[in-house]
Amino acid sequence: MSIRKETVSAEPNNGKAQEQELWDRISTTEGAERAEVLDELSHIAYNRDNYIECLQLVDTSIEIYFQHGGLDCYLKELIHLYHGKAHCYENLKRFAEAAETHEELAKMKCLEDDFESQAEELRAAGCPEKWIAKCQAGEWAAPKKPELQKFYVYPTV
Repeated sequence: MSIRKETVSAEPNNGKAQEQELWDRISTTEGAERAEVLDELSHIAYNRDNYIECLQLVDTSIEIYFQHGGLDCYLKELIHLYHGKAHCYENLKRFAEAAETHEELAKMKCLEDDFESQAEELRAAGCPEKWIAKCQAGEWAAPKKPELQKFYVYPTV
């Protein structure tokens, strides 16, 4: 699937114009393209230290990606957005929510077979090193009923 990308004003010192162009594009885009525009806007909010607005933009973008295929189609984009979400929570001193977000990132990294990054996310979530070592060694037992796994609520650390 290719996504049409429109160029946004690249003039130096024209951040307001670029931001306005992005906001204008919201009404003319849908699906993954809209999610990308929201992601770009979230970067602007983050750079202004407006972490609440950034979280709102990121959450909306995440919701759109999940409506259009989720992890099966947009794993890399979702990992990127969840990283931004974790950083916002950390800057807002909302550490429990940051830890939960890092746990979600660890699950995504597992899907990506990036076990080193998964370990980093587990550390950021506050998981004990012995759990991380077991994870890295592949010593976790398979679930007894994998078909029920999607209904399992993962505990938070």
